[in-house]
Amino acid sequence: VGTDQFLLEQVTNQDREVLYEILNRSEAQKLLENDGVSKMQAQERIAALTDEEVRMFTQNFEELPAGGIGSAAAILILVLLVIVLALGR
Repeated sequence: VGTDQFLLEQVTNQDREVLYEILNRSEAQKLLENDGVSKMQAQERIAALTDEEVRMFTQNFEELPAGGIGSAAAILILVLLVIVLALGR
């Protein structure tokens, strides 16, 4: 495995952890429950996301101003995740 590939895998793993952190927020859990998605189902779906899908969800964070991740952005990403969950694979 080359250095570039190794670094890309590390970044993707960090991005996936961001999705898990969002999932642990109470607002996120309420949103999932309202759509009939259990936390366990969402965790399984996050684990099954491709690297490209993980980057797609988390790239929104990079576009936020330097104040950090706001609740609105976290909920937006979770909404996208719920859509992917609802569509299945």
